[in-house]
Amino acid sequence: VDVKVENAGAAINSQYDDKTPCITADGKRLVFTSRRPETTDAPMDVEGDGGFFEDIYIATWDTTNRKWNEADPVPGSVNTIAHDAVLSISPDGKQIFIYLNDANGDSRGGDIYVSKVSGTKWKTPEPMGKPINSSYWEGGACISPDGKTIYFVSDNPKYGKDKNQGQFTSDIWMVEKISKTEWGKPVNLGADVNSPYNEQGIFLAPDGKTLFFCSNRPESMGDFDIFKTTKVNGKWTKPVNLGYPINSAYKDGPFVVSADPTVGYFSSERK
Repeated sequence: VDVKVENAGAAINSQYDDKTPCITADGKRLVFTSRRPETTDAPMDVEGDGGFFEDIYIATWDTTNRKWNEADPVPGSVNTIAHDAVLSISPDGKQIFIYLNDANGDSRGGDIYVSKVSGTKWKTPEPMGKPINSSYWEGGACISPDGKTIYFVSDNPKYGKDKNQGQFTSDIWMVEKISKTEWGKPVNLGADVNSPYNEQGIFLAPDGKTLFFCSNRPESMGDFDIFKTTKVNGKWTKPVNLGYPINSAYKDGPFVVSADPTVGYFSSERK
């Protein structure tokens, strides 16, 4: 496809894993997950792969020089001494959805949390609770521009099994708000969008009808690829692979765009 792909640069990227970019609708704030050491004595995940723990970083757009200012850890009470990973930022920039896996708490499968901004600092993340979170893995979430619908990812066994691999795979679901504090019953986006493989890394564009996600379905070029589906007359269209050079033989995604859809941001394991 006719696009130019370039590295986001040293203000954003590091020599460590930098992934899951999330952008506000105005394109002025970029939030992402990084495994860089936050301090010189940062703890390491000795029980895991021995790398540094994930933390959430934020960068602001310099409108004068038209470039990203250097990213810093999200201010406030979001990052902990364990893994903290961002899933999305709301279009208005007031909420960050976060993935946490507290083995000693209620999120043994991994759950979705939300942190709200107060002034310039972010509050301690709170679990989304039922019906979105379950005792299984929930690892993706984004909210519609009007704040009335949340799209999320789960591998709860009742959501389907991969007939090829014999294991439970992740699907995309949606849930609508029924009151100020309550959400309705989750609805699967269906076989037109979900496959027998893994769907994850979701992002709803500011237009409220274009959904980007990652999948390792057979239509991908190798590992996970980025796909797009659009809501037309209340139904989601058949997902389309975004094509090369956005996708590659490596793991690509998640993918996000601002309200001006001429520029997108995505993470990739390409060289």
